[in-house]
Amino acid sequence: MAANTALSALVAQFEGDIGVAHQLVHGPAIGEGSIVQTEGGPVRTMARLLSELEAQHVAVIGSGVWLKLHAANLDALITGAITRDSNGAATSAAVVWPDGKPGTYTATSVSAAHPGAVDAYTVTYGSPVTSTVTQPAVTRDATGAVTNRPAMTVS
Repeated sequence: MAANTALSALVAQFEGDIGVAHQLVHGPAIGEGSIVQTEGGPVRTMARLLSELEAQHVAVIGSGVWLKLHAANLDALITGAITRDSNGAATSAAVVWPDGKPGTYTATSVSAAHPGAVDAYTVTYGSPVTSTVTQPAVTRDATGAVTNRPAMTVS
């Protein structure tokens, strides 16, 4: 009889814990229910945590974070003709940013040791230019792989 009572208590506890877990996973991002009371104290729901993280890290269009994020993926920005040097390194091209603003990609340093590779570049934003993203020169190993990529800057 005692075993049945203990088992019933464990099942009841488990059912309660499943309900709390359900609230944590499926609860709202804001308002009532976005903080769930647990035995260990109040816990924010998954939706609330994600909402708070997104609010802290949203890259606002045209901000330095947003510009650097997109300038790191040149293939998505470059449109039209690409000017290349005799070794095939892309030296300049028109770009269109995701918000539709124009700009220009310009290689500022091409690798002498690894023909065709670009070591540093700038990408402008807007017409007239309101910002310029600069990728300082990278360091390469003997095979040409980048071993150090300095942080981009925005001016």
